[in-house]
Amino acid sequence: MGATATRRIELGIGVWNPYNRHPSLIAMETGSLDAVTQGRTAIGIGSGLSAAIKQLGIDNSKPIAALRDTFTIVRGLLRGEMVTHKGVAFAVDRIKLNFKPPRTDVPLLMAARGPQALALCGEVADGLV
Repeated sequence: MGATATRRIELGIGVWNPYNRHPSLIAMETGSLDAVTQGRTAIGIGSGLSAAIKQLGIDNSKPIAALRDTFTIVRGLLRGEMVTHKGVAFAVDRIKLNFKPPRTDVPLLMAARGPQALALCGEVADGLV
């Protein structure tokens, strides 16, 4: 309801973690949200909550690589591309969204702390959460 009740407020997800939401799902849901909000979506992506993710039995030992892979996959899919990416943490083979996202430049922010994450943020993200 909130997305349709206003026409000016930017909406989005605070931070999605690629360890419990695959980058392809992040792209799909971001594109859908951007369609509903008529181009007012921005999202955050981060690989934090290390202890909680490990309790799920997920190997999150390469958080910087996971973020790099995630931004590569999400950006490509939101641009409407067929994406093949073999990364350190995530790989996809010839995937494409089954709809055309309304914008190819949805702002992707990174939740980051620490020198490596902040350096990567400067390379791949549109801003810092």
